[in-house]
Amino acid sequence: MPLTVLDGSTFCVCDERGDVDGLATASGFFASDTRFLSRSVLTLGGARLDPLSHDHPTPHIASFILRNPLAAGLQPNELVIERERFVGDCMEERIAVHNHSHRRVDVELGLELAADFADIFVVKSLEPGFGEPADETLPEAHPPESGGNGTLVFSDGSFRGRTVVHLSEPFDESRGVARFALSLEPGARWRLVVGVEAELEGATPLSAVSFARELDEERSRAERSLTERQRSAPVLSAG
Repeated sequence: MPLTVLDGSTFCVCDERGDVDGLATASGFFASDTRFLSRSVLTLGGARLDPLSHDHPTPHIASFILRNPLAAGLQPNELVIERERFVGDCMEERIAVHNHSHRRVDVELGLELAADFADIFVVKSLEPGFGEPADETLPEAHPPESGGNGTLVFSDGSFRGRTVVHLSEPFDESRGVARFALSLEPGARWRLVVGVEAELEGATPLSAVSFARELDEERSRAERSLTERQRSAPVLSAG
């Protein structure tokens, strides 16, 4: 069942794993009526994770608890993975991998990424049950290019904007997959922060430090906005 994390007109539609996998046509990260990220799938040893639970405490935050697949020599329940996604004007995901086993685990974590910059109305018109079948087709998804300083950049040459993905840990990228080599001792935890910036033409490119500061400000603003809405909501009394 799709899950939507949103703040105003900026939102992300994902599955119970937290993945944006393209299986649901309308999945993705959307801003300014455009899909800035059409794929964001987390893997371990090349296989997708097994979902355990998810929580959606506020409209702009969702969290997911997952366990490792039986791949790359992994045994059941050795690794527990936590994902927390925040959506404001931009998007942030915090990923933690915890080794619950009694041995060292060496495994590759992959983050598959793509962007197609599809118009939101084209995306919605292709959804089953939306109405008459549309003649529209989705644009080709584009793999990333290195932006330097821990970033991957998506652009298609025609849309006047781009997607910038900031990754907090060193990685190798090939064929649209950011790859992280993990080596976790028993009880160890590894963390990754993924920031997604929907950048329109004319916007000033942000450094990693500036983007992190903007994300902190966005989280504070979203929390204040939610608190204000809760305070102003009418209270029903019995009687």
